[in-house]
Amino acid sequence: TPSAEPSATTGGTGQGGVGPVSLGGSVDYDIRHSSEVSLGVVTTLPVTPRLAVEGRVAFAYGQSLYVLPEGIDILTDPIDIDLQSRSLEAELGLRLRQPLWGKLAGYLSAGAGRRIARADMSLTSALLDTGGQITEHQDFFAVGAGVDLPVLARSRAALGTAVKHYPGIGTSLLLGVDISLR
Repeated sequence: TPSAEPSATTGGTGQGGVGPVSLGGSVDYDIRHSSEVSLGVVTTLPVTPRLAVEGRVAFAYGQSLYVLPEGIDILTDPIDIDLQSRSLEAELGLRLRQPLWGKLAGYLSAGAGRRIARADMSLTSALLDTGGQITEHQDFFAVGAGVDLPVLARSRAALGTAVKHYPGIGTSLLLGVDISLR
């Protein structure tokens, strides 16, 4: 049964940064790495024994490195675009729980939220060494699925995945572990 206690912490990994770098259709680029680690708090309000309203707030840190091997426009030397981001995300949604076997239960979730992200960006090439900051506000829609695993008498862990779609920006796949401490 869902808990009304606002006592869960959540963490996960996913694509990092402040949305994808928009380079147009004619620029070749490689994503060398893009990752994000987050930590947050979840509160659950049961509606029925299987359905709950869930609120989530998370802080995340991400790093991304994009390489333009042939440069861009008149700058023909390779260019590195390095992003280091911090973000705050709030989400509200529904979580449907389905008992599976014994104390194991699966869940499906759907929600919507807003992400506020700030990134430090540097552009480096043979002729260029500059940087700056980017701040974005991004709305998103999310769907997820996973399995709840009992850990101790009053605790649980959930292994899950989610897909977040940021309209006009792109989609991220997240894999994570939620740990409930009651």
